[in-house]
Amino acid sequence: MKYPQLIIYETDGAMAKLLGKLASDQGWMMRESRSNESLLNLLKEQRVSIVFLKFERDLVSGLELLSQITTQFPDCPVVVVSDVKADSHQRENLSCLVFDLGARYIVFPPLTQPVAEDLANGLMISALRTAGL
Repeated sequence: MKYPQLIIYETDGAMAKLLGKLASDQGWMMRESRSNESLLNLLKEQRVSIVFLKFERDLVSGLELLSQITTQFPDCPVVVVSDVKADSHQRENLSCLVFDLGARYIVFPPLTQPVAEDLANGLMISALRTAGL
């Protein structure tokens, strides 16, 4: 079996720092992507994958990428991490939108290491079970 992969889509490397030790300890490949094309190419590999998709400034681009991921790879769990400051009404609207597009979770700032690790670990265990591994 190929190693499972944790794919992190972001520009600043902050989530990779939060999740790097967990991925290493669990024997997962951790891959970073900074372009839509490279992320989609990583998902084409035949391995169990989960994605942490960080929404930074360009919300529309992030939503389009989320839609592409969930349409082309419906079994791949996606966690949306919002790096955009928003009030409670905006958070509620964004949450509804990303869930409608197929995200499993959305996390708003601050994203702490324990929360990120719990999400990644739980989703990977579930993805591995779903794949029969």
